[in-house]
Amino acid sequence: MAIRSLFLRRHFGRTRAALAASVLSTAAAVLVIVTCQAPSRCLASQDESSPREPVVAPRPIRQETPSEFRLAYKFHPDQDVRMLMVVGSQVRIQKGDTVTLNAIQSITERHFHVVSVDPDGSAVLDFVIDNVKLAYAINDDPPVAFDTRGNAAPPKGFENVMQCIGRRTRIRVNSRGMLLPLDASQPAPPNDPDFLVVLPEKPVRIGAEWFDDYQAKVQVTKQLAQKITLRRRYTLNGVNRDVAVIHMETAEVTPVNDPQVLAGMVLLTPKGTILLDIGQGTLTLRDLRCDRTEVGALGPGSSIAGVSNSRETLR
Repeated sequence: MAIRSLFLRRHFGRTRAALAASVLSTAAAVLVIVTCQAPSRCLASQDESSPREPVVAPRPIRQETPSEFRLAYKFHPDQDVRMLMVVGSQVRIQKGDTVTLNAIQSITERHFHVVSVDPDGSAVLDFVIDNVKLAYAINDDPPVAFDTRGNAAPPKGFENVMQCIGRRTRIRVNSRGMLLPLDASQPAPPNDPDFLVVLPEKPVRIGAEWFDDYQAKVQVTKQLAQKITLRRRYTLNGVNRDVAVIHMETAEVTPVNDPQVLAGMVLLTPKGTILLDIGQGTLTLRDLRCDRTEVGALGPGSSIAGVSNSRETLR
């Protein structure tokens, strides 16, 4: 049950959300048609020596591609953005000849509401988890399923999921996606890696990189947890029709040698693709995958392998 508890802490231990919106770009074409009224006789037949003026088609105006791009979130008062996040993960644990496979899938519907926007672009947001569907299975046992829309009591271990449904969490965030204190009397909360993608401070060129460090809690045993520092490296791979294509990778900054800590990190270093609509200032996709194996983490002849896929889109 340790793997299930780890998943629940990561996904429902606190209310969180991600910004997203979708915009379609269109291209315009201009067709210039030149017409004239033909005379009764061809003018050239009257005077073959008369010079003809060539008809010159207008040249299209060339739009220069900007060399740098400003990546920032753009919030609007009373804006509501609704997201759908689908997560599937498997953890395979082997100790000698014994193999245990833990699998869990979740579908989470959530949204955020923009309460207010400051002149500098920062905003106060209310985040809400609307509904969750969960399915959990060990080896070939029938899966345990739970849907928060139903009236059935949550299965053992899923009780804290119901506590998150419909609860509003109010936060302040700047245009880079970093958490700020709600008022001057409070310290700034630590950035949540499952909340927003952190964007660069200044305009960037294609190929530019920026970084985001954050603290992650690794469950070593049922009673013991250890904090480590992880770093996300972002790269602007390109811009297609005003949509920024960003590649993200995660790696630990804190040196980790404890096998039990390494075992708890098999689902904590994802990488993948993020799409940001530059004009609208919203995320449209976050597609991440993690595939990591630690050998000997649970003793001689043991291994633990984790595979997860997470895809977040608008709904």
